[in-house]
Amino acid sequence: MFQIAVNFRHLLVEANNSITKIMDQNFSTPRYSNSRLLQIFPEARPILKKGLKDYASQAEKLRKRIEIALKKLYEKVTDEFSIWFYEQFFEVFLGEGLERTTKKIREIKWTLNPIKREGQITPEIIARAKEYPFENLIKFNRAKKALCMFHDEKHPSLSLNPKTNRIKCFGCGINLDPIGYIMETQNLSFIEAVKYLNN
Repeated sequence: MFQIAVNFRHLLVEANNSITKIMDQNFSTPRYSNSRLLQIFPEARPILKKGLKDYASQAEKLRKRIEIALKKLYEKVTDEFSIWFYEQFFEVFLGEGLERTTKKIREIKWTLNPIKREGQITPEIIARAKEYPFENLIKFNRAKKALCMFHDEKHPSLSLNPKTNRIKCFGCGINLDPIGYIMETQNLSFIEAVKYLNN
């Protein structure tokens, strides 16, 4: 059992170093938002497309690293609790880089695909509104938690699920996507909220 723990620790250090190298490769934080870059320099569109490809490649590398780490885990660990524990560990520590990369991909796609039809609400526009990054609407801490604005509280109970792009409050039970959130906070209709998120 001790040897498994030593091998697993070595595997985690290797994975962490690999993820750090991937994250540091030419991905510095821009001084301007992507939307602002496109307004100032329309010729920035090809650069954003290249960035999108780079982030997609980075996300695929991270997915493969996590998959390899899990495969090695399943080969070496047999009891259910340890498997559950390490799966949660991978999700928190290795999944964070993948989550950041996925967020960047979503933001760049959002910037590169502006709405072309004025006034019409199509399923594509609704889907884009549902994909609007919650981080641009609510300030979350590192654990993806925030104070719920729908009831008074002292400790964050509002949680973001980045995979589904939904928020859930464990205090009052509210469970919303970006459209529902805008409808509730801005007192808008569904169509108005979709337009709001697409502008």
